[in-house]
Amino acid sequence: MNVPDTITETLKLIESSKYIEDQLHYVFTLRNVGQGWSLDQRRRYFSWFNQNFKSVQHPADLLTWFSEVGRTVSMGASFNKFIANIKKDAEATLSKEERTALSDILDGGQSVVKDQPPNPILTRSKFTDWSMDDIMPFSETMSKKAGILSRAD
Repeated sequence: MNVPDTITETLKLIESSKYIEDQLHYVFTLRNVGQGWSLDQRRRYFSWFNQNFKSVQHPADLLTWFSEVGRTVSMGASFNKFIANIKKDAEATLSKEERTALSDILDGGQSVVKDQPPNPILTRSKFTDWSMDDIMPFSETMSKKAGILSRAD
């Protein structure tokens, strides 16, 4: 990615993007760029990882989809590991001097998403452990109503 001003322009996009999905795209894109960074640019990039991911914004169509399926928006079970892996890749491009100069940012850690609302499908309070004996009477009734003959007929 040896295009002049790539880092500067992409950092501007990260900082001006309203939605986490767009920011992630740009952060992911810069993760393996090893040359051409100023220390200030590195600081701006790695500071992104220390934000509170619980308060991020999402596009309206994504919020609508979650609403239509009766779920609250969550970042997903793999989000924290995904972010950690992006950061790890980016840290691998740092020189020893950069790593030392940025230690306060790098050691600031990643704000993990905690206290997400639970998935209602996985945390339902009522659960019936059905057996075939429980289901068969319903199956026979439904088959007769639908005009499906059983093998015995």
